[in-house]
Amino acid sequence: VYLGKAIETVLPPDTARIFAHAMEKAFETGKVQHLEYDLFINSKVRHYESRMVRSSSDEVIILVRNVTREHENQRKIRRYQRELEEKIAARNADLSAAERLYRDIFNHSGSPALIIEHDLTISMANPKFEELTGYSRQEIISARKWPDFVHPDDRDMVIRYHFARRSGNSQTPPEYECRLQDRNRNLKNVLIKVGLLSHPGQSIAAITDVTWLKKTEKQLRDRETLYSAILEGYEGFLYTIDQGYVIRFMNENLIRDTGANVTGQVCYEALYQK
Repeated sequence: VYLGKAIETVLPPDTARIFAHAMEKAFETGKVQHLEYDLFINSKVRHYESRMVRSSSDEVIILVRNVTREHENQRKIRRYQRELEEKIAARNADLSAAERLYRDIFNHSGSPALIIEHDLTISMANPKFEELTGYSRQEIISARKWPDFVHPDDRDMVIRYHFARRSGNSQTPPEYECRLQDRNRNLKNVLIKVGLLSHPGQSIAAITDVTWLKKTEKQLRDRETLYSAILEGYEGFLYTIDQGYVIRFMNENLIRDTGANVTGQVCYEALYQK
């Protein structure tokens, strides 16, 4: 549908200008250009990211990926964090006066949550934390300490933050990432949001399971590394063709192997009939 058409005719003017600028930089620098943009399709906003790299003196290769779902998930996480911060601030104002309401909200929270004492003992755990870890509340409350659920490599950090927060250290992060182990020793990547309560030494920890997000980030990094390796330093044979099977680009290894630069010729005649 879009073959042979100018970018300005298939993209909104602002997006087309961004594309054109990125293409110019790709031609000038030879480096991979990354760009993010939104398109209004079927009455909905879609988010995309593109990576482009020069493949010849008059052509760039552009890889486009729809990242709408990742954007929506990130917005949900940020919205939940804001809501959680508001709830924690409201409860901290007068926890004792709102004890019954607080417990109801705590137990029916949509995410795992804990009340942690000064000595690291867990004094409250909601059903979502049971679901996350595979342990019952009877096995958790007053029976286990918070670091027992943390991966051994992350325990020192978690314990250090715990006591630094209670000593009034302003440098202690209010949220951090670590790894938890469930009953079957499966690892979970989680984001911990911690706030001190009015009761001395107590804190509330709200947990967001971001294992899927970490996997997505790793997949994106792996793909980016793969694309960069292929496009910028591929050691095998690489060529690109247009719709009519005419060779538009050949890498140096393929030119050396064929003994000639056959760009502009039909691929199956130039490469496969020898």
